[in-house]
Order: sequence, then C-alpha cells, then structure tokens
Amino acid sequence: MNLEPPVFQGITWDHPRGYAPLEALSPQIELRFGCRIEWTRRSLREFGDTSVTELAERFDLLIIDHPHCGQAARDGALLPLDTLLTPEEWQEITANPVGPSLDSYQLDGHLWALPIDAAMQSACLRPDLTDRFPESWEALLSSGLSFAIPLCPTDVFCCFLTLCAQAGMPADGEGRFLQDPRVAEVLHLLQRLKKQAHPGSLEMNPVQLYEHMCAHDDIAYCPLAFCYIHYADTLRFGPVPGRRHALLGGAGLAVSSRCTEPAAIRAAAWLCSGACQSGPYLQHQGQPAHGNAWHSGIPFFRDLRDTLEQAFLRPRVPGWNAFQETAGEHLHAFLAGKSSETVLLAELRGIWDKNTRPDLR
Repeated sequence: MNLEPPVFQGITWDHPRGYAPLEALSPQIELRFGCRIEWTRRSLREFGDTSVTELAERFDLLIIDHPHCGQAARDGALLPLDTLLTPEEWQEITANPVGPSLDSYQLDGHLWALPIDAAMQSACLRPDLTDRFPESWEALLSSGLSFAIPLCPTDVFCCFLTLCAQAGMPADGEGRFLQDPRVAEVLHLLQRLKKQAHPGSLEMNPVQLYEHMCAHDDIAYCPLAFCYIHYADTLRFGPVPGRRHALLGGAGLAVSSRCTEPAAIRAAAWLCSGACQSGPYLQHQGQPAHGNAWHSGIPFFRDLRDTLEQAFLRPRVPGWNAFQETAGEHLHAFLAGKSSETVLLAELRGIWDKNTRPDLR
C-alpha cells in the first residue's frame, strides 16, 4: 500500500532570495525526510508587518522577521525548537553563528526560529561610478556623490532605527529612544538625506533601488538599505556611514505550534545546516545565515561580515510589528512634508503606547 507523504504548508516572501532556494530544495526534502513542503509567497511588506500568530493558524513552516518572536511566543504560536532539535542538529545550528542572527530568535530561554537568511542594512556603490564608501553621514552629505536611499514607509522606519542606534539611543523594549531629545537630530538628518537624495527615494524599497542602480547611471551610491547578494555582480556592498549599528534584517525558519510531525523539524534543521546553507541553498539564490557561508571568502560575505557582526537587534516585545507598520507611515508623511517634527514625535509615542504597553491596550 502506497502512503502519500505528509504535506506541509510553508509561507515565505516574494523575492527569489525568499522563495527560490526553498522551492528548489523541496525534491531533496521529500527524498531525505519523506515529506513535501508547498510554499506560498507574501510581499516584502507583509513579511515585515503581518502577524506571525495569524500565519501560524494556516501554515506549518514560516519564514519570519525576528521582531515578531515576542508576540508569537506570548501567543503560543510557534514551537520552541531548542526542545525539539536533536543534539546533532543543535550543534550544527549553533556551532558557527554569524553576528546576532541566532540570538535574534532566542527569547525567554527558547529558540523560536532557526536562522536561515542573514542580512542587515549596508551601503553599496556602482564600482564604475565611484569607489568611495563615506565613513560618516557628514562626509556623504559633503561628498557630491549622487545617491539614493530607500524611504518607503517600511524602510524609512528601518533607517530611522539605525540612525537612532548610531546616535546612542537604540530602540529598546520600553520606548525610551522616543523620549530622548537626540531623536530630533535623527529626524533632521533624515530630512537632509531626503533633500539631497535621488527624488525617487521616498517611494523606493531596496529591491527597487538596486534594480534602478543596475539599469541606470544616475545613482552611484546608496548609504543604507538591506543587502541583497543577487545584485553583487553589478554592485559592491560595504559598510554604512558610521560603520556600526546597521539594523539587523534576515529571516528565521519557524514551525507552527499546531504542526506535530517530526519530519517538519528535521526538514527545517537541514535547510539551516552548514552543509545546505553553504551548498545548495546558496547555489539556488539564497542568502545564507550560517557561518560556513559567511566565512567562505566570497566577496559579498567578506565585505559585509564586520557590518553584520556589529548589527543592531530590534526589540521583540509583543506589539512591535503593529508599532513599526504604523510608525513607518507617519515617518514617511513627515519626510513628504505632511507633518511637523513636534506632531510626528507625539504620534510615534502614542503609537508605541497603544501597541506595546499592556496597560494601555
């Protein structure tokens, strides 16, 4: 009697970096673990903003952003993978971490996702147009470089967080950074960057910006955007102005708490293993999170490893995803000239209280 293999539903994000390696490796997973994974894609914005708790009701395997761990863990939406990995799998996943990627999924004594994709905000340039990576924001603003920076609602919020961290007031779980008077200096710097940047910056996300840089010659440099290995043939990636505290991105592979099949855990552990990450995962357009790849000497990883090692980890408090979505919209309106600094700061503090303070929900 032929039994059909178990079929797991997976959710990832709609860029080749997010779906190509997972879909390409599905046949290997079926051979190795006797199960199939059917992957659904969601937009890049939905990847950052959609509730993991809601997704875990419909999907078994989830590619997630680390700030969602707090809400998902509180809601019991994900399996604590540290209790389910074999000793060999645990050793494989944790022996060679790179930067804070592994730490970003550890919370309250448990590991809620396996690092499968590593990224952070970085700078990039067109080598045929410039060879300069400005060391500071003032050096950039006085350089005369033609530059763009992704300032669509999702990415302007990420840029804001990097600049806050560089200014010595990193976002924390209590919202203190929004009360710091230095936040006004960050907003002023964002305004100066927007004024000098390519006029399309307010509507761009990183992928749109990289596509433009590869196809046109009017942007030589980008100071701050999540890195993509897919554009490394044309663009050179390197450190951001200020060098430290670029915002950590990347993705983790989590398993819904409603998924009880051990094969799902085995498949997830293999996808995040060093052998897979530095081999077929990388070969099929993935951007690995395992140290085996990041220490391989490939120029993209070599040039960005220090930036990743010093990346800034966002808070993972419940309600963060709702806060970041709304805060990005208000920051975008501010840079578009539709709001004042005073109004914006009052709005951000109110949004923080509404979404992250249990006593005010």
